[in-house]
Amino acid sequence: MNAQKRRPRLLRRQLTRRELLGAVTRAGLGATGLVLVGCGGDDGETAPARRMAEPGQGSPADLTQQDRQQQPAVLGSHSRAAALTQAEQAVAQAQEGVTSEGPSPATATIVDPIQWREQYHWSKLKNLEGQSDGPRHGGALHIEAPAPAEWTPFSGAPTRAGYGHLLPLVYSQLVTTNAGDYTDAHQTVIEGDLAARWETPDPTTVVFSLRNDVLWPERAPLGGRTLTAEDVKISHDAFRESGRRQAGVYGAIASVDADDAAATVRFRLTEPASYLLNEMTSPWHVVIPPELLADHGATNWAQTSYGTGPFAIFLSAPDRQWTLSRNRRYFKRDPKSGRPLPFLDTLRGSTFTAATRSTRAPREEGWFKGTVDAVRVKNLSDAEQLREVQPWAVVQVTPPTPGYGPRYEFRSVAHGSFGDVRVRQALSMSLDRIAIAETVHGGFAAPDCAQNWTFVRDSSSDTGFREWPWDLPGLGPNYQFNPSAARELLSAAGYSDRSPLSITLDAPAPPPIIVGAPPTDFELTTGVVADQLRETLDGLVSVELAERQIELVETNDQGIRWRSQPSETADLVYTTHKDFYSADPDHLAFGNLNSAGEWNVSGIQDEKLDEWSLTQRHAADSDERSRHLEQIRQRDAEQVWRLHLVNPYGIRIRREHAFNVVDAYFAKYVETIPKQLERSWRLD
Repeated sequence: MNAQKRRPRLLRRQLTRRELLGAVTRAGLGATGLVLVGCGGDDGETAPARRMAEPGQGSPADLTQQDRQQQPAVLGSHSRAAALTQAEQAVAQAQEGVTSEGPSPATATIVDPIQWREQYHWSKLKNLEGQSDGPRHGGALHIEAPAPAEWTPFSGAPTRAGYGHLLPLVYSQLVTTNAGDYTDAHQTVIEGDLAARWETPDPTTVVFSLRNDVLWPERAPLGGRTLTAEDVKISHDAFRESGRRQAGVYGAIASVDADDAAATVRFRLTEPASYLLNEMTSPWHVVIPPELLADHGATNWAQTSYGTGPFAIFLSAPDRQWTLSRNRRYFKRDPKSGRPLPFLDTLRGSTFTAATRSTRAPREEGWFKGTVDAVRVKNLSDAEQLREVQPWAVVQVTPPTPGYGPRYEFRSVAHGSFGDVRVRQALSMSLDRIAIAETVHGGFAAPDCAQNWTFVRDSSSDTGFREWPWDLPGLGPNYQFNPSAARELLSAAGYSDRSPLSITLDAPAPPPIIVGAPPTDFELTTGVVADQLRETLDGLVSVELAERQIELVETNDQGIRWRSQPSETADLVYTTHKDFYSADPDHLAFGNLNSAGEWNVSGIQDEKLDEWSLTQRHAADSDERSRHLEQIRQRDAEQVWRLHLVNPYGIRIRREHAFNVVDAYFAKYVETIPKQLERSWRLD
């Protein structure tokens, strides 16, 4: 297929991904991608992941060549070559407007995410072959993760690269959260880092007792001195300054007091803040030496670190390649084995720029050559390709990050057409979310409501809290695809074929890169949603697309970076999570929906939401907080303050020799919970 035709332009006629999926489905390949044949073998069940076997089943080395040849395919029983041949024929037919007889998209085989999440569940990681041999010291691990533009929490733009998501690898925090092969991936468990323990003597006081064995590097100007309570105070006072990335989290802090003699740091609050500890685990809440803060501009923050973390910078190219070496003065030990941390001698990372992401070749080449030990893949066809060359690789499927999925926000709900709840409800019931999940994500997505289900009580769960996302019935009637009810509501609101509702939909502009990139989720979603609104509300709506404005950020030999801004004419603006790190639900409940919330861009004014969103952030009792969070979700669903869509599952794939390199539900990128890498190890 011509590369130019692989990128659908929404404002001109070309072969779109949706048409392509339809053609592929009619060719008998299913709607999950060109190389994804189906979700099962000949017996209809998904092929088991051999690396997920229970102990005693044998290692890869124990299998004969005949055994290997008899292993079932990862995603289906058909060969890749046959699949590609059929796919090429389907594409050719679609380009020529020719279709063949076969199953319709509605009856095509779609991946069942429940089956995948159970098969590649986090709880099975502890049974991996090799676990009994480790952990071991030594070696290097190479992951896919971009380096910060600067290794400091006090500069940069609010992006993953700009704000130093990897900082806890070289600097320490008061508290942190971890992940690993033995860690519940859907629970946020806070553990001490610099803090040996903490207590809350009253609702507006938090006292941290510090470890006494933490040493700064021996280099000038620190000279290997012991970390003090005053060091911690100075860093957190800097976080509270206006304009800092962390200032919003620390808005409830009245003062930070240090007692070096007692090795304690006392946070005094103006009001109870149930979100504080969770938010303090985010990667940019690290402690920097006060000697460096006093002369911030004189430090080479791009390639230098002076921290107490598990590693030290050996080499760093901003936003691209980096290498860290083990900090042999690090103070922590592995709680399971008692061995000193970190286990690795060297940790390496690299990123793939926009230009290289267009073909995925560098990622595949790195994986094929063995230079990358762990990557996050976007979809199941990518996972299948990587597993073909590394059949013993470990796969983990993670349910969607709560609140992470895309949605449409109204330009304004304070006045105009979208101030009418009937209009908002009609638009929501016009969307077939199952079809969106199937078309955009091959079914590998769950209905979303932009709230955190892991904080909601569930008596059927072992932990007492929800482990999996809601389904459509659980989200209420406004999430159901109901064309007749949608049309009745819109008609009752005064719209007709003579006076239709005018909707301008936020649409992506073609990014400034060489053609050849596959369509983005934004492109696919825009096309599907526009089609559904037009078809469901035919005669009652007029839907137009407003392309975004592209701003070039950087162009160099590594590729092109850009940012886009929605057109001011767009009534429905496509958006995703507002904060890259979402270990606490407060930014979803308060930040998005309270009338004074930082990210309430639509002008939502709802007295009940204001009351409940304030109460949940002040609630010390987890049950009380959970109850209010559920009230908030139900109210949002009832009023349809946003048009929620679907949230894709995540897939991480790693080599069989790598351990403790996983994703967590609230963080789909390893670098968002970087402390886990101090416990990562490899078995060669």
